[in-house]
Amino acid sequence: MDEKKDNRPNLRVIRATDLSQLAIGIVQIFVGPETMSPYPVDAMVAEEDTFLVLSADPELSESKESPIKVLTEALEARPETPGSVLIKDGHPLQFLAIVHDLDREPSWKEEWIVSSSRGSSARAKSESFDRSPSHCLELYTVP
Repeated sequence: MDEKKDNRPNLRVIRATDLSQLAIGIVQIFVGPETMSPYPVDAMVAEEDTFLVLSADPELSESKESPIKVLTEALEARPETPGSVLIKDGHPLQFLAIVHDLDREPSWKEEWIVSSSRGSSARAKSESFDRSPSHCLELYTVP
């Protein structure tokens, strides 16, 4: 009888209530609430959903655009691909890891997390970040 080899990645939950630290190769990763960063950071990875709701500004303001334009844009909006990573320029650079689809239950899949983690790591390696010990990659989760 052939035994099937388990090729699933070894993922584990890291609670973001306290600051946790881990290293993957030369990349130092701190996991915790955004306000607890121990150092200045070059980049942050944030959980995101396919329609970018999780990172949307929670403050509502009156739009200066016509209601027809706003509704048309909403109807034409297309979801991002689960497992992908979007880059939001600025300092720190933000990697938006598309790991949730809020139309599904549960909203995430393990393969989306693995794919976006690999994508974030590859992009972080390709950036010309300051390699001093005081700079790091930070992962934060939506509270």
